[in-house]
Amino acid sequence: MRKQEVTNQYDAVRNSCQQVQTEISPLESDLRDIHRFLNADLTPGGLAAIKDATARVNQLASPVHESVGRLVRSLRSLGLAMSPLNVPK
Repeated sequence: MRKQEVTNQYDAVRNSCQQVQTEISPLESDLRDIHRFLNADLTPGGLAAIKDATARVNQLASPVHESVGRLVRSLRSLGLAMSPLNVPK
């Protein structure tokens, strides 16, 4: 019974990891684009040109932050479930 519960939690954590990876990919891409652009052009016109990308980053960051928070909570829960101190007597 405990093994099945831990296995289910592990599967949920793995799914959460995949979700975070899926959500973070476009954010990483936009951040890389902004970084490359800022390395090339720091003029007022250059900064204005990345306005859309920065807006996308701001929009994508909140859901990613929430997903990472859920993943951290799931990992903590899994760690507690796997702990030998948590074995029923």
